[in-house]
Amino acid sequence: SPFSFAYAAIAIALLGAIESLLSARVADGMARKEIDHEQRAHDPKKELMGQGLATIASACVGGLPATGAIARTSVNVHSGARTRLAAIVHALFLLAVVLFLAPIVSLIPTAALAGVLIGTSLRIANPQSVKEALQSTYKFRIVYVVTALAVVFIDLMWGVAIGILLEKILNKAR
Repeated sequence: SPFSFAYAAIAIALLGAIESLLSARVADGMARKEIDHEQRAHDPKKELMGQGLATIASACVGGLPATGAIARTSVNVHSGARTRLAAIVHALFLLAVVLFLAPIVSLIPTAALAGVLIGTSLRIANPQSVKEALQSTYKFRIVYVVTALAVVFIDLMWGVAIGILLEKILNKAR
């Protein structure tokens, strides 16, 4: 039905936007740039505008919605990326791999790819932030732990959505 299509489209757009903004925020932190309310290393409005234009362009050629991803961003930043050009080079590299090396890449065991993702996750993790979060208020700890578990066991976008919803419910209950 049209309503279920609209619901799915809105959900994909919102969760994609959240994931992209979260990815940009993580990249800012990893690049050790100062972030405050007056000056951000990334501009959320430009980020979302670019994501929207990329999604429209992707849809025109039968592609999927475009979002920023923490794993890709982390690899880029840890590889020394400091400008937007790095994302373009990364995209062109992936295009070349897909076009010319797909048969070879398909031979890489899934377990090896999982190891790369686990290694990337460990580099992203900030033990001090986890410690501070777990020493925070009871409600914050609940939201933090439930969100983290949902991200690990379900999916990043669903985990973030569950965390936001839980935070709203707990704040309404007070």
